[in-house]
Parts: sequence; C-alpha cells; structure tokens
Amino acid sequence: MSLKEPHKIRVNEEDLEMIDNNSMGEIMAYKGTTNLFSGYSVDLYHSNGNISYETEYRNGENRGWENLYYENGQLKKSRLRLGNYVDVANYEYDQNGNLTYEFRDEDEIHEVGKNL
Repeated sequence: MSLKEPHKIRVNEEDLEMIDNNSMGEIMAYKGTTNLFSGYSVDLYHSNGNISYETEYRNGENRGWENLYYENGQLKKSRLRLGNYVDVANYEYDQNGNLTYEFRDEDEIHEVGKNL
C-alpha cells in the first residue's frame, strides 16, 4: 500500500466529531473532547482492509489532502483543499501509480501554504 504521507496519524472517522462550523467547513475534534484533530480521517475501507478514502484535517479544519485509493493500495485521486469549498490541486493516477491528470492553481497553492 502506498499511502500519501504515511508518517501522519490516521484515525477512523467514528473517532471524531464535529464541534463547530466556520466558513471553511466543519471543525473536527477527537470524540468526547475539544482537542482539535490534525491528521487523516479514514472514511472508507476496501473489503481487503486497505484504505479507500481519507480526508486530512489540520487544527480541526479540512485543510489538506483528500485521497482516494485503488483496492491494491495505490493512490487513485488526490485533491488539495483549503476548506470544504476550494480545490487548489487535483491529481489522478492509474493502478500502477502513473500520473494521468494534473490540475494546479498556483495562486491558491501559495495561499494554502501561508495558511497551514
């Protein structure tokens, strides 16, 4: 399996809860606490146990990557987001990991870098 940023923490979606909402979207914390979550929320798994879909949060906000994986563990789609509403980069890959599509908004990527 070729997880994007494998060094970052990953938790199941059920271990998090929305504690607030702002202009960028939901604010997520560890369930039963006000501790803002930073890492990946794993939302779906393939039947073989590999991650299918995950969302990155930073200080509780959806700021970072949303990743979709093939059943073999290879990255299928990856999207860099600034909140729930702004996509700044999109990448798609074939099952062997070869890049097949790329979109980057350089101005937005610069803005994301300032806000992380």
